[in-house]
Amino acid sequence: RHLQWLAPPLLRLGEYGLALWLGWRTGPVALGAVYAALAAIAFHHYDIVYRLRHQNMAPPRWVTRAGGGWDCRMVLLLAAALAQAFPPVTAAMAVWCAVLYVTDSVRSWAAVAVAEHREPATAGTAVRADDTRADDSREQD
Repeated sequence: RHLQWLAPPLLRLGEYGLALWLGWRTGPVALGAVYAALAAIAFHHYDIVYRLRHQNMAPPRWVTRAGGGWDCRMVLLLAAALAQAFPPVTAAMAVWCAVLYVTDSVRSWAAVAVAEHREPATAGTAVRADDTRADDSREQD
């Protein structure tokens, strides 16, 4: 239980490491596609963290399903390598993930910007109207 926090980084290490290893084994032509795929996936991972931190919500389930998750992506990359179709499959995965994740991220953050524009007094904060602080209620001598 004390090491549960290690699960996500270890999964990322496995996924990124497998993609890099397969790309290296396939040859230089595959490394550009691997880089593009990992850039799109890493973007999504950072978006998840910042979306949870600033919006207090995760991406929609359909985005997670459409992106395949780490396990599906690893199986896809292994199958592509075994079928000797690693570069085109990895390039297609990179384009798919980039379009999916960037589109969803832009939609989500644009909705936050619109909401903040409509309610500027409460943008980014959760302050109640009846929130009074002890410092504000002290009388000046």
